[in-house]
Amino acid sequence: MYASRRSLLGMLAMLGFTGRGSSKEKPAASKPWPLYRSESFTLTWRDRVLLIGIARPLDVDPDLPLMLRGLKPVPIYVTDASMNFPIVTSIARQMQWGGEAPPCLVVGIDYLDFEQSYKGDWRVRELTPTAGPRGYQSASPATGGGAGEFRSFLLKTLRPMIEQRFDVDAGRSMLIGHSLGGMFALDTMVEEPEAFGNYLSISPSLWFDNNLVLRLIKQKLESGTVFESRVAVFAGEQEERISPPETHMTSNTLEFARLVAEHRNGFPNGACVCVLPGTTHHTIVGTAVTRGLRYLIAPEDRRSETF
Repeated sequence: MYASRRSLLGMLAMLGFTGRGSSKEKPAASKPWPLYRSESFTLTWRDRVLLIGIARPLDVDPDLPLMLRGLKPVPIYVTDASMNFPIVTSIARQMQWGGEAPPCLVVGIDYLDFEQSYKGDWRVRELTPTAGPRGYQSASPATGGGAGEFRSFLLKTLRPMIEQRFDVDAGRSMLIGHSLGGMFALDTMVEEPEAFGNYLSISPSLWFDNNLVLRLIKQKLESGTVFESRVAVFAGEQEERISPPETHMTSNTLEFARLVAEHRNGFPNGACVCVLPGTTHHTIVGTAVTRGLRYLIAPEDRRSETF
């Protein structure tokens, strides 16, 4: 045993793996970590340069019998991609392996100059429906109101490019957003109800402009509007412990759940609204994406934990 261990250590030393820092070779210059089967390109829109990421689904593995076969990829559009694109891609691929979701083509949208966009709060403009964040005293002073323009870019410029290049199941397309992006997803459902087959809204900032989007949804439902798309909305149980009290992050989601319960005919293809236990605004995304994909696009017989 001792001799074998010495031989192994000697071999590792020759390869530079002894852990004693014996190798004098300097590490190579750092590079961005590549996301498997992905690519990116830029698009100029208004005065912004947008970074678009595309993650292709996995090929069907003959040794994994649970993987779904013969299906076109579901196109999933993800806002705030610098944070959310890798998460959605990884979860969608894991679920594809396990047969809990069909293949998905994930499309992420963000800014090329992320630091500048963060400092300038560009997302406040692009993801909000009106000019002022009324209803939240300490909200960003950045001017909002660009959601309509951003949505037009998404639907009339980006999506046709994706659908021309990739053979996707356009009727099952999905829009995913978190926080302001979650509100943008619901605002899109209100303004362009048939734009996407599925909407996944995570911790939506429904406080914006005195609950404007929530009020619009209520008005639409009370007037008899029928939302044909499927929708899933999740908030964290612990969100209101750390968010400013006037945002009512969890309470507003529960109010949306009440509207859904009172107007079930307004969502004939299904709506799921849930407060996820033990999660905050910053820990909810992974769980919500998993739950959302399972509810929205998993086959009916595979929507439970055990199939």
